Amino acid sequence: MNRTACDLLRKLLARAEKRSSAVLVISEHHARQYFAVTDPSERDVIHAVPANAASAGAVELEWGRFEAAQDLKRVRLLDADRLAALLVRRAGAGAGIT
Repeated sequence: MNRTACDLLRKLLARAEKRSSAVLVISEHHARQYFAVTDPSERDVIHAVPANAASAGAVELEWGRFEAAQDLKRVRLLDADRLAALLVRRAGAGAGIT
């Protein structure tokens, strides 16, 4: 599992535990690693992880518009337990998550 993507999802879980807000805004301030990746194929690898979580019903993704349509803008937590289980399951599968 891609480390940048996992870090974003972990940040979302941490935010939900601390606040009632379960939304992570993907901005350069909050997601520097994400914006450091400019290669479209590498971005696709990052996007695959939250897309998988979305298909499992754990999160909802919001994408940019117009020129930024390929950028992830927000990740909204729908099911914290399901997201945590997905992250743990991936880590246990030897995917190299620390």
